[in-house]
Amino acid sequence: MLPSAAVGTLELKSLMESIRHIVRRVNGHYLQASAEKVLFSEKLIKVRCKNTNKEFYVPYDKLVIAVGSTSNTHGVKGLQFSNQLKTAEDAIEIRRKIVHNIEQACLPTTTDEERKKLLSFVVCGAGPTGVEVAAEIFDLLNEDLPRHFPRILRQEISIHIIQSRSHILNTYDKTISE
Repeated sequence: MLPSAAVGTLELKSLMESIRHIVRRVNGHYLQASAEKVLFSEKLIKVRCKNTNKEFYVPYDKLVIAVGSTSNTHGVKGLQFSNQLKTAEDAIEIRRKIVHNIEQACLPTTTDEERKKLLSFVVCGAGPTGVEVAAEIFDLLNEDLPRHFPRILRQEISIHIIQSRSHILNTYDKTISE
């Protein structure tokens, strides 16, 4: 659902609920910090507060370890400088950049060459998320935004999917991939 949130089709508040609200319902307490060490025998976690860099211990009754995820760039150079789509913040940033590019492309001072660059979007990875992101951006730029940005010509918009394998959605059955 993050691809839909990245283009504004779906509001982020529809996708997530505040962890503080969830924890409050079970009479818990939420602290945002990084776990540094777990002292299992004492049922304590040594944590570091990101903002202040202070360390302290937090007792626990039950411990859930959720390690999260990182993006795999598969060794493609330069991807560390691109936008990833793993979090709600990523979706917000992508949306902000798309709108910024469109606004810049509509300025009368923007040259044809600059407009072409501003309206060219590249998605690296043709798995389910990459294909969905490309489709959402295509729909946004071709169906929704031309009403609000009349200077955008549909033929100036380009969306590219870069894939290292022979076809998109290669983890799916061949009929779905086609």
